[in-house]
Amino acid sequence: MVLTQEWIPYKEKTWRETPLNQKCDGCHTTGLNINTGDFNEYGVGCESCHGPASKHLENKQLLMNFSCKVCHYSASQKKIIANEVDIALSIKSAVCGQCHSRGIENKIISHQTKIQFNFPVEYLPAQALNKNFQQTTPKNDKNNQYWWGNGVSKNKHQEYADFARSGHARSLKNLRIKRRVNCVTGSTPNDTCLQCHSGDYIIAKRHNDHQGDKKKRILPTLDNAQDDITCVVCHDPHQSGIENRNQIMADQCQECHTKDTHTMKEHKQHFPCPAEHVSCVDCHMPKIIQAGGEFSLRSHAFRIIPPQATLKYGMPNSCQNGGCHADKTTQWAIDEYEQFYKNKDKSEHLIPNVTN
Repeated sequence: MVLTQEWIPYKEKTWRETPLNQKCDGCHTTGLNINTGDFNEYGVGCESCHGPASKHLENKQLLMNFSCKVCHYSASQKKIIANEVDIALSIKSAVCGQCHSRGIENKIISHQTKIQFNFPVEYLPAQALNKNFQQTTPKNDKNNQYWWGNGVSKNKHQEYADFARSGHARSLKNLRIKRRVNCVTGSTPNDTCLQCHSGDYIIAKRHNDHQGDKKKRILPTLDNAQDDITCVVCHDPHQSGIENRNQIMADQCQECHTKDTHTMKEHKQHFPCPAEHVSCVDCHMPKIIQAGGEFSLRSHAFRIIPPQATLKYGMPNSCQNGGCHADKTTQWAIDEYEQFYKNKDKSEHLIPNVTN
């Protein structure tokens, strides 16, 4: 594990029986050819998220090659080349979901042989996941291997499934279709709502804030915004390191989820633990997903897992998670939870049963 700097045995006795080309290489390499098993490079490279880059490289070479561009490219041609969209620049969650999903896709390859792959085959960034990729869901998980009884992921490679059913993935749609009352002014939705409801607005505004007066992007409006909150709004794909990750994520949560918005109406502490000991992700993204022999991955359902769920489903809960209250009994956690929330609306803290 990277976090603990330890080697943890993984399929140490059966690894020879695991066909990498069918089960692993789609996400652990870049540019996989499913027919030959060859790939362009190890690991997740630029083209995994931005698509094939041959045209992009060609255009850059044309613009940088001084001996050619002096004679062959006019100012207008150079502008056309410079502005050509030659790589994918999508912030859609499906780009991450191509690997952070569990499922199968059957594909006919050479000699009409049907092969089962454990990842979306030949996915191109900026597109939706292939309809032929059958994602694992609580409904088709017959042996409860991948989902807890309340429909929350219990295994790795399922972050996209949880996220896709969360309110974040419907933030822009809810704003437009449900026409909810504006969280600040009490009026109907307007462009100011996009600072929390639109992924492309948030990314563009962050770009402008960092660029100063240079290369400003036009901010989307309520009429032309395209994306809900997506993975890259919280996870910067170009950021390295994991230092202070929890605090960074908590700060990002508070950009929208503050006491001044409709998501947190009470002007007082809405959790029982001291604020200096917990952050948003400790309770709303508990470590309930098993990986490497430990519950080390955070849930992306963005809901509190109450201690009652431990008794009902045998799953870890938000209160006794990541070392918190590990020395207490589950019944103690249930009593404390009920005591704190007895006069409060617990609807936003409980996670509903999910059947699809």
